[in-house]
Amino acid sequence: MSILSLDYESLLSEIESGSSGSIANVIRKLREYEVTAYNAGVGGPTGEVVAKFIAELDQLIIERNIEIERTCNHHYEGLADSTRELVSIQEEAGVLKAQMLENYKAIQDQVNELGEASTELSNCHVMLSNIDQCIEALELCLPIIDQYSRVERSIEDGRYYHALKILEHLEKTQLEQIRQFTFSEALSRRIPKLRQEIKVVSFIPNN
Repeated sequence: MSILSLDYESLLSEIESGSSGSIANVIRKLREYEVTAYNAGVGGPTGEVVAKFIAELDQLIIERNIEIERTCNHHYEGLADSTRELVSIQEEAGVLKAQMLENYKAIQDQVNELGEASTELSNCHVMLSNIDQCIEALELCLPIIDQYSRVERSIEDGRYYHALKILEHLEKTQLEQIRQFTFSEALSRRIPKLRQEIKVVSFIPNN
């Protein structure tokens, strides 16, 4: 049996596979081959088979190293470009983040300003509503105050009957229009007293 009849390539492939126990299995096959060759009288356990295998293994390692180096050289430029691109993306992302934060702050400022403007607008609406209510109250009350003033002037002029007629109209008609205002209560209490005063004064003879 010739040493060359041993399939070194299959043994090397088995080691490259990295499967569990592959190295031990290869060593066992090499020992068995040496024993078989010795028993057949064509060789012996001189280490020649192992040395041949180691030489084949060294050659395989050299070839694989060359392939690895060639692959690395081939992809190095692409890797460098990718690295540069990644760095550029990181820088752009940093700029974008800063812009987003700035925009967010600007939006927050605008939201706060809008909130303040809304509050001011709401306050203006309340103020305008209060003014409208005051105007409405004055429009209701001024004619009544004017009528009351006419009553007092009529009394001063001695026109008691005219004063009583104005007072009656004031009490029965106009006073109802201002019941929601507190001063109407005071006026309601004042009218009977004023009427009584007119009656008293009207019976006093003029000198």
